[in-house]
Parts: sequence; C-alpha cells; structure tokens
Amino acid sequence: MTIEEIMNVPVFKGLTYEEMKTTLELLQVKEKVFNADSVIINSDSITRSFGILLEGSATIQTYDRNGNRYIIYDIKPGELFSETFAILNIQPKLLEVRSQTKCRVIGFSLDDILKHRDVPWMDKIRVNLIYITAAKNLMLAKRVFFSSQRRLRDKIIMYLSSELEDHKSTKFYISMNRQELADYLAVDRSALSYELSKMQSDGLIKYKKNYFEIYF
Repeated sequence: MTIEEIMNVPVFKGLTYEEMKTTLELLQVKEKVFNADSVIINSDSITRSFGILLEGSATIQTYDRNGNRYIIYDIKPGELFSETFAILNIQPKLLEVRSQTKCRVIGFSLDDILKHRDVPWMDKIRVNLIYITAAKNLMLAKRVFFSSQRRLRDKIIMYLSSELEDHKSTKFYISMNRQELADYLAVDRSALSYELSKMQSDGLIKYKKNYFEIYF
C-alpha cells in the first residue's frame, strides 16, 4: 500500500499527505492479502478493528439452516466494513465477511482512534466514519426495499433502477455475477435468469453477463 492510495479512501478524506503518513503510524495500519473465497471475518470472532477493502471484491453474507447464502452487502474497493461490530464490540454471529476474489485489505483499531483524541485531524476521521455509517445504513435500507417486493420482476426493476441512478447512465456494469445477484435479492438463480430473459424479450432490458442496458 502507498500513502497516495490510502488518501483516496473515503474514511481518510480531507487529510493531508503528512497527516496521512502520521495516521498510518498512530493507527498501526496493516495490510493483509486474502485469496478468493477466504473468510476475512468469521461469525464467531469479536473484533475492535475496522476493515477497508483496497482491491478486489468481498461480501457480508449469511446462511440459512439449509445452507442457502444471502448477501447482505457487496463491499467495493475503498469501502469500510465491520464498523458496526467494532463500535458495539459484538460478535457478527450469523454474519461473515468473505472474499469473492483475491483481496487486499487494511485494518485499524477503534481503540487507537479513541486513544489519539488529542491529534487534531482525528476529528476528520471520526466525522467521516459517521457519514459513511449513515450512508451504508441507507444502502442497507434500499436492499431491504428490493427484497421486500413481492414479484421477482419488481425486485429486478427496483435494483436496476438504483444502479441506473448510481451510474447516471442507462448502460452500466453491475459488480455481482448472476449467483451473487440472486443471493442479494434472495431469489433462486434459475428463476432470476428466466425473468431476466423474459424482460429482455419484452424489450425492457438488454444484458450480457453483468452488463446491462435499461429501456424501461
């Protein structure tokens, strides 16, 4: 990792190069590499650390009693994760963080942030943390809204409409493959593929793998 790379992470927004350099030392920020399909945080662990995904793809997910996976959140590069567990000092219990591809992750402790309250720019980090947590809560609320739709087509339309807004374009790539999208929407993959095909036949969308064009 480089200082320039870390400065682009939202949680450190507003820090100067020298402030960032000192912060890495004060917070003892360390980088770890995880291979694809590796557990980053398991459901039995108690963590006081924040994680930030620098590169790759990872998800916060859970499983039901039959082993079916449900994706709670799709973590993108630059995003913070495990902040709820760190702040509340609790076990994830039924949740785990798992890499989908090879990932580079950095971590730092909440205790170190609290310990260095006298460092002026730590206020910037704390404000950023509050903003990021609030924004993520909004995104999780959107996910509940998608999955609460009764018809599968409505779930898909709501999800793609949200992606359209985020990309500000009717043509975009989504970050999830077909199985991950099915898990995210809490639907069967075969049913999802069938409905997407019907929507394409109806002229509502065009798609190939994770590329979509929207016409509704």
